[in-house]
Amino acid sequence: TITDHPQLFQIVTPIHVNEFENALCSHPNRPFCDSVVRSLREGFWPYANIPDDYPLKYEAPQPEIEDEDQIRFLRDQRDIELSRNRYSDGFGILLDGMVRMPNFAVPKDNGSAWRQVINHSFGPHALNLMVDKDAMGKAPLDGMRTFGPTL
Repeated sequence: TITDHPQLFQIVTPIHVNEFENALCSHPNRPFCDSVVRSLREGFWPYANIPDDYPLKYEAPQPEIEDEDQIRFLRDQRDIELSRNRYSDGFGILLDGMVRMPNFAVPKDNGSAWRQVINHSFGPHALNLMVDKDAMGKAPLDGMRTFGPTL
């Protein structure tokens, strides 16, 4: 799917991967370096392994959203992510290897604002179910600021 639809899978990073890879040429831990370089090129899902029984694609049910402020917030978030090349343009149905997890918003700051939630732990084929909890240990996956030091 990635090879057939490269326009959907831009990998945007401030790291010049080829230069980074060259800088690591004498690093003693080749498997680690190779995995980091591969992940910078192909994307990350730390400590994940896809079980043999997982479907080729999975669409988790989406919550019904009726609140106009929440809908507007989610659309604004989508537009921000599109403008930063973090989301691809819409393309219809899911392709092989794709998963759609529930996406919604919850109130924050005593209800004066919204926080976007993409629930990677929902359902029988949740993305987080692929994460090897033993390999991960107690590494937090709340963001790179907390996860990065565990690498």
